[in-house]
Amino acid sequence: MKSHIFGMFSVCALTIGLMSCSSNEDTEAPANDVLTQNVEKYGTRSSEVSLQFGASKIAATRAADVNGNMWGDIMPAYPTEEEKQGVLSYVRNNPGATVEWPGYTYYFVQDVIGAHNKYSYTDRNGAQHSDIDGTSHLDLLEVLEANRTLQTWEKDDKGNPYSWVDLYTHVNNFNNGQCNNAATHNATLMTEGFKDARAHDSYGNTWVDDWRLYYWNGNYYLGLDYKMAKDDGKIEPDGIYDDWIVKILPGKGETPVKPADPSDPSDPETPSTPSTPETPSTLAGEVEFDIHQQEHKDWNEIKTSIHVRDTAAVHVFLPIPIESQAVADDFHIRGGQNYDPQTITYTEQFNATFEFAGQKFNFPVEIKHEAAGIDILIDCTTDEAKAALKLARGVFADGITFEIHSYVNPDVATDQIWNWLKTVKLPSTKTSQWPEEGDICTHVHGQVSSAYHMDEMIKFDQRP
Repeated sequence: MKSHIFGMFSVCALTIGLMSCSSNEDTEAPANDVLTQNVEKYGTRSSEVSLQFGASKIAATRAADVNGNMWGDIMPAYPTEEEKQGVLSYVRNNPGATVEWPGYTYYFVQDVIGAHNKYSYTDRNGAQHSDIDGTSHLDLLEVLEANRTLQTWEKDDKGNPYSWVDLYTHVNNFNNGQCNNAATHNATLMTEGFKDARAHDSYGNTWVDDWRLYYWNGNYYLGLDYKMAKDDGKIEPDGIYDDWIVKILPGKGETPVKPADPSDPSDPETPSTPSTPETPSTLAGEVEFDIHQQEHKDWNEIKTSIHVRDTAAVHVFLPIPIESQAVADDFHIRGGQNYDPQTITYTEQFNATFEFAGQKFNFPVEIKHEAAGIDILIDCTTDEAKAALKLARGVFADGITFEIHSYVNPDVATDQIWNWLKTVKLPSTKTSQWPEEGDICTHVHGQVSSAYHMDEMIKFDQRP
């Protein structure tokens, strides 16, 4: 399995970190057993859960759509100086050579160049104003997405008429006629198609909505033509769309498109895509898993990664006896919820939630700390889960990874933990809640391994 699917990421970012939260107050346990002693001494058991989307670790950072600023290994390469000057010259010399939108739903907008043309105008008092830098005054960029309509008679949730601003999506980090964001190589991912574009002019507090789309040297570019109105004075568009030029790159899940009648017929190339790694050879597998005994000096930890591409509920069971499951105060692990003294079970139920493309997605997750082991249940069959998986496949041609960290008491020998893990069975999958042992509805494959016994790795591969 590729490390970008199951690894821990420090530089990738998409949204929210998820951990179980609870209290160990008012819990009781059966008397005269190891469990009672552990609960009295330490508190309840717990696991930690986090979520990954595409190649990104979800860990308390900004969202992954137009608010995102980290793209890991999928962000576009920087435009070269040759590209900047080449497209600027092309737009200036061919202002009417426009093309149609290529149909991309997922695409990157990347800053390329602004001409910094100087303009002048005369106000209502006859005063002359000159040396107005059109590019520098374009203080934001907005896109009207494909599914939006300009129905000004509709009302918002406060009863006010919709305005143009309400219907456009702000392309974050694009200000003052530029984007300086090294984390994204000056790019932002858009996820809802394209219908229109505009930039705001800070000088006259007006909208610059004269734009054209160009195709040059194998790529699409959107150019804006500066205009301004202030104090009864105007700067009219000059018909040259070079005041701000941004590049349009197809997202990983899109097929690059060349215009049927390109404006530059001498161009033999097809559009480029963001610099991405090759699609993993395991892409055919719809549910992948990796259960790994990690090597630490002072504690025992098992990391379970479940990578879901199909709309399936997944059940994984870790055969760690409850008396050996680490409890809340070991290593500041958070406590489990809903302790049931009759069944000797701690159940943690919550929604794994994250934001992407302006939407929130919830995945029901349940972790039971039972007498015989730890039950992990993840539901990817809800409508929200299906929508998120569709988005993941469209943007990254990949799925969503759930990462569960379970802990074993530090006095348990590492060899004993590995002996337990060697009895792990193939995870179960089902098209609805919840899978039971033996249920298989999709291709499931993965591995169980130990950092202390890498030569004994156990492989699984089963289709329904």
